[in-house]
Amino acid sequence: YDIEIRFPCILVLGNEQEGLSSSVKKRCHQVVRIPGMEKIQSLNVAVAAGVALSELIRCRGYKN
Repeated sequence: YDIEIRFPCILVLGNEQEGLSSSVKKRCHQVVRIPGMEKIQSLNVAVAAGVALSELIRCRGYKN
């Protein structure tokens, strides 16, 4: 997967059953999904946040 993330950005997470509402999606400049989710119905929102934040940190070039 490859995505261009523009900074500054706001991370908006949907709930585990419904995801983001259409009204929220309309206000977003970019909507992304976590790859590999075709076989999994949903991720816990805390896990999804960790995955997304990890990728944001990687894209910013931060190192451990």
